[in-house]
Amino acid sequence: MRLELLANLRSDLAHDEETLSPDRWSWRDRSGQARGEVTGRGAQAACDALTRERERFLVEEALEISAQGRQGFIRHLGRGKARMPQGPARVLDCGREVRAFRAAGLDAPLADPGVLPRGSVCVRLGLDLLSPLFSRDDDPFNLFDNPLRKDPIFGRPHLSANALGGQAADAFRRAFPAPAEGQDEPARTLAYRRAQARARRLFGLADDTDPRACEGGRLRWSPLWLDAVQYVVMNPIDPDRGIGTQPIHFEAAAPQEGRWVECLYLNPYGARESDPALARADMAALLGALAAWWPLLGLGAKRRAGYGALRSCRSEVWVSGAGSGTFQGEDAWRQAAHWLAAGEGGR
Repeated sequence: MRLELLANLRSDLAHDEETLSPDRWSWRDRSGQARGEVTGRGAQAACDALTRERERFLVEEALEISAQGRQGFIRHLGRGKARMPQGPARVLDCGREVRAFRAAGLDAPLADPGVLPRGSVCVRLGLDLLSPLFSRDDDPFNLFDNPLRKDPIFGRPHLSANALGGQAADAFRRAFPAPAEGQDEPARTLAYRRAQARARRLFGLADDTDPRACEGGRLRWSPLWLDAVQYVVMNPIDPDRGIGTQPIHFEAAAPQEGRWVECLYLNPYGARESDPALARADMAALLGALAAWWPLLGLGAKRRAGYGALRSCRSEVWVSGAGSGTFQGEDAWRQAAHWLAAGEGGR
């Protein structure tokens, strides 16, 4: 069955299941239902209807405006005379999705440090998100063209583990620069990691020309799970006229405190380059790079424009077969790096 049809049938299903009755819908339910309302029409009619449904959703669910302003807009929307009211973005809670996610037991750590090979390192990095974060989803069935990435089963927003791994590699290369020649960025990245043994161990090698030369990295990341959403408007500027063009709406993670990212360094104890001291040194270098560059650049997309800004607030470190440490405050990530570099986890 097409997803568009499912959305249109929500009102019919509501008669059969109490949990789907419209008065119990969340803002995500209303967004999906609104998207379904515009299907099955001609191209121009669908475009016009989609614009109206987007505006209606923003006014009813996503903007902090007066009840009078909201009612006036909705009353005139169908007549083509409605003017979009202005107001700050409302923080939309994802509590239902978070509760279902936790009830399924998916908040568990990546691994138990006690059962990992000797020298493996587990790190939890606590952060406060200070500005909206963009994490583009590839789901085409959405009311807006730029939705926030969500778990496909429970719908919990997140920044993916792959995205975190890529931005960790970027921070590491900024912290430890070295000349790397190549025709394009993948070739330069490959040359850099071949020349830098620590980068090779952490992030691996990907060589499209010779699969036998590929090597898996030792890092594993958790997603950055998020609990609230905001809708952000960007208005691109016409360079010839210097004025705004068509506004673009983005679904973003709202600023929120107490988020965690987990990173696991799997040390192949007994294999080549598997001394536990080397593993601690690798992770110390990585944490130092993250402490220097992530709070400066932020996370997610469009971070150079100020989105995805963060502040470090806590870190927890476990070294398999050795010890653990916990650190608080904005310098917590750097303290964890120093702790590992000093060999505290090996005592």
